[in-house]
Amino acid sequence: MFCVCVVWNGSIVLGDKSHHQACLHLPQLLYFALFAFGFSAVPVAMDLRALRVFLVRLLYRPTRLLVFVGLSAFGFLAVHHYTYEHPYLLADNRHYTFYVWKDIFKRSPAVPYLLVPAYSFAIMHGVHQLLKLQSFLW
Repeated sequence: MFCVCVVWNGSIVLGDKSHHQACLHLPQLLYFALFAFGFSAVPVAMDLRALRVFLVRLLYRPTRLLVFVGLSAFGFLAVHHYTYEHPYLLADNRHYTFYVWKDIFKRSPAVPYLLVPAYSFAIMHGVHQLLKLQSFLW
């Protein structure tokens, strides 16, 4: 059914195609990681001991430090080269994304970059929690 809709419309867009163009927005993966961490690990996020354990393991295990640096490098590149602001993002105050973008990301040009270590922590924590429950091969 989806393929029929794409063929019928000529694209996956329903509506004005000039305002709904597909683009590679890699930071969305980072936003999702932080969002998922915030809602799935509230007790861990409030436990400062978990952050301290993470930092100690990061400093004393070179492979984890290398993974963290690699994720952070990916995050900085993704934020720098692939952050797109939709023209209507700041024009429509009916959605929470308007307030998140206006009150957090637009506060300073440095804010998106300052959040990259939090994205990396959220990804590493999520993978760690998954590996505790499942094998690496799932």
